[in-house]
Amino acid sequence: MKVRSILTMLAAAAAVTAFALRVPSIAEPLGIDQSLWASAVRGMARHQLLYRDVWEQRPPGIYFTYLTGFRVFGWTPAAVAWMDILASAATTLLLFAIVRCLAGVATAAVASALYATLTMPGWLYRHDGFLERSVCETFIVVCVGLAAWCAVRWRQASRNGAQLWALGVGFFSGAAVVYKPNAGLYLPAILLWMWFYRPPSSTTRDGVRVFVAAALAAMVAPALTIVWLLVEFRHAVRAPTLAACASVTRAPMKRPMSMIPNSTATRKGKISANSIVVEPRSSPSKRFAGRVRTSAV
Repeated sequence: MKVRSILTMLAAAAAVTAFALRVPSIAEPLGIDQSLWASAVRGMARHQLLYRDVWEQRPPGIYFTYLTGFRVFGWTPAAVAWMDILASAATTLLLFAIVRCLAGVATAAVASALYATLTMPGWLYRHDGFLERSVCETFIVVCVGLAAWCAVRWRQASRNGAQLWALGVGFFSGAAVVYKPNAGLYLPAILLWMWFYRPPSSTTRDGVRVFVAAALAAMVAPALTIVWLLVEFRHAVRAPTLAACASVTRAPMKRPMSMIPNSTATRKGKISANSIVVEPRSSPSKRFAGRVRTSAV
């Protein structure tokens, strides 16, 4: 018993040290992928539409995560490092909870400490691992860990409460798919584990119900994502495009006032909707430079 206690304390100290060594990464710049995703969510925060105004060939999960992270930690590169640290910490705690239910506290402490120390980006990759922080896999592991934890809880739950944990298995597995479609391979693996390690009192009918419940719950997160995209695109079709709303700067011209249409300009600088207004301004060469923009009354 004393050896187990000492082993548990050493493992906890190793895990805490591993996360303390990750903290200096908040001073490092963004990697290539991280910069691309950060730029995309910056546009989303300014009401630009994903996959139309900002584009990258990833499912929306990584953009939702980055947008939430930047709103919580601020629009700085350190937010990406904090998200990576928190995701790794969450996975470590989930691993501890899963293994504790299956093999005891000491084994859980060793497993979580090994994960915390052996998955440090600075030890696995070049350039201190700044290119691999807060990538899709970082958050997929959290979703899979939650699904596995629900599977373990389902195994220990009573017959009446087992369905709820089965729904959790499916939901979190489906959330992983929102980051990358190939993450859907984790759900069959977890369901197979649930089948082979099901409680002795569980019947074949109970197993089928669990599989159906998990499969249906796995569709929730992808379905909500698709609905969100459809709603956003529907609103975008009704609203004017960014190209129509943005200001366009043109080269200096000698007679900019000739571009004002013969319409109902009520006063200088304000005309009817969807009309072109040119605001002349002087320059050292005494020429006018027209700034063309769309204006609405």
